[in-house]
Amino acid sequence: LLYRFAEYLMKLYHPSSRIQFGKHSGHSLSEIYRFFPTYIEFLVAYVPGFVIDVSEFTKLPPPTPYLAEVYIDGRGPLKVLNGNSISRTYQYLREGHTLPKSFYKFPKRTLKILELKRKGIYHTPKWKRGNSVLLSIPPELHKHDEGDGKSRR
Repeated sequence: LLYRFAEYLMKLYHPSSRIQFGKHSGHSLSEIYRFFPTYIEFLVAYVPGFVIDVSEFTKLPPPTPYLAEVYIDGRGPLKVLNGNSISRTYQYLREGHTLPKSFYKFPKRTLKILELKRKGIYHTPKWKRGNSVLLSIPPELHKHDEGDGKSRR
């Protein structure tokens, strides 16, 4: 019964799904994955009922995160990951710049959260500005080694 209730509350998002909330509202998940794949990790961790099929995303071309050039303490240009805006990233590309290819896989903690959500036992933490996805993972995810179910404490 708990599983059925959990499935009722979940919404499966696909790469073609457009989100209508948050920082990248109006963009498809494939666009978000292309430039800011860690934002999808954030959505999985903090949006109740937000579920994806990871295999659909692995069929997409590898993400090409937007790297901005910045100057810090007179040194630079240093390349840093810029998570500000998909629109800015498209502008950067229109200006003739290219983005480096990257290797990306959804981390095990995101896969574990998806598993717990499907079972109806994941409790979405309240997000506060400054939280990172890693710090927000409930303690039960940190207790287990790489999914074998054995406690390592």
